[in-house]
Amino acid sequence: MRSLVRDTAVAALVFLMFSTPPLLQGATVEYDLTIARQAVNITGKAAEGMTINGASPGPTLRFREGDLALIRVCNRMDEDTSIHWHGILVPPGMDGVPYLSFPPIRPGEAFQ
Repeated sequence: MRSLVRDTAVAALVFLMFSTPPLLQGATVEYDLTIARQAVNITGKAAEGMTINGASPGPTLRFREGDLALIRVCNRMDEDTSIHWHGILVPPGMDGVPYLSFPPIRPGEAFQ
């Protein structure tokens, strides 16, 4: 009887190990973004514009499902700014309109 209970318990553990999907543990992907006012040339004529990491448009951020995104946004402009994410679901306190859904990023400050 004791061996039957043991064999049944082992069989149940083996079944559970192979019947449940593994927990996906993605990588932690980090990006540092700097928002600044710089000369840009979009139309063939240089003008002052907002850049992200020295370019306009800013860089493409790449992730895989299950990854943890850690993004730091530094405001190097002389006025408040914000950032809006396309294609990423984030809580309202990390995206959107300053003073409406989250506070602006002040000059010289960073948001993470």
